[in-house]
Amino acid sequence: MREFLLRLVRDPGLRAEMGAYNRMRILQDFRLERMLSEYRELFSYYGA
Repeated sequence: MREFLLRLVRDPGLRAEMGAYNRMRILQDFRLERMLSEYRELFSYYGA
């Protein structure tokens, strides 16, 4: 873990790449429509 963190500190390109990738994941996985759909499914499953 220590080695990886040092690599992140020293490599701005890696930080940018990881940031772009994770931003894309957040935008895809946590869209409002998807979150609402998953909550509706969850609530209907548990009878709420």
